[in-house]
Amino acid sequence: MTITVIGFTNASVGMQMKGFPCMGGTTGCADQTPGTIALSAPMAVVMKGSKVTYTFEFEDVSYTGPCSLSFVLVDGATKLDAGHYDFPAGCTANTAYFASFDRVLRSKMKMGIGTLKGSLKAGTYKDAIAQNFCYM
Repeated sequence: MTITVIGFTNASVGMQMKGFPCMGGTTGCADQTPGTIALSAPMAVVMKGSKVTYTFEFEDVSYTGPCSLSFVLVDGATKLDAGHYDFPAGCTANTAYFASFDRVLRSKMKMGIGTLKGSLKAGTYKDAIAQNFCYM
C-alpha cells in the first residue's frame, strides 16, 4: 500500500512587508538563519483596503508530480478574493513549500470575520486549510 503524504502546515494573513516572504540565509532576507522562512507577521485584525499577503506553507513527504494551490477569502457566503497557482515544476518528495499572494483586502462590509481557505491538489490527493481573522 502506497500512502501519499503531502499537506498544509500553515496559512496566514499579514500586512505586506518589503522583501517578505524569503528563505532564511539568502541575500536580502531579514532572517539570516539558513533553513528558515521569513514571513509577514500573521495578523488577527487587518484593515480593509490595506495591502496584505496571504501565505501558505505545506510539506511534501512522499509525493512527486504535478501540484497546484488555490485560495478563496470569504466572509460567510460572500467571496472577497480568490487565486490559483500551478507549481511549474510540480512538487517533489522531501520538500517544504510556501506560496504567497500579495493582495489588497477589499470588502463592501464595514467589518467582519474573514476566512482564508487554501486548497492543495497533488495528483489525485487533496488537502485543505482554513484560517479566520477579523477585518475592519
